Amino acid sequence: MIIVNSDWAKRIECPCSFRTCYMYHNGVCIGEITEETNDALETDYVFKIYWDKWESVGEPDIEGLDTDLRLKEYVRSGIIPQFISIRVPPDGREDIPDRMQRTGMTGEWDFWEYMIRNNGRCSSSVILVGRTPYENIQ
Repeated sequence: MIIVNSDWAKRIECPCSFRTCYMYHNGVCIGEITEETNDALETDYVFKIYWDKWESVGEPDIEGLDTDLRLKEYVRSGIIPQFISIRVPPDGREDIPDRMQRTGMTGEWDFWEYMIRNNGRCSSSVILVGRTPYENIQ
């Protein structure tokens, strides 16, 4: 389950780097995920669900989120959330260079960029991922 802000789950201080992607179901943008990183390389992942859009497409399961809580945002600190981890190969997997090449990636492995270029496709989820909130990803 995603950690919710509380006294025992603090968000990172002074984030200075932000990357956002958007979640889609049947071509409808249902939310966003932002990766926030600070100078100490600590990272938070912040999920914001567009509840009206999410309801309009049948309330699909969003891996790792307790959608019954209907929070303004869900925060996962310190580790890669389940939603992301099921959409990218684990670090050290032998076929990562081949996967990077197929998606047009060069340089260092970047799971976030890979997830976006692959539209977050995975066999266990109906939710896809895009770079902007205006794509028609299906």
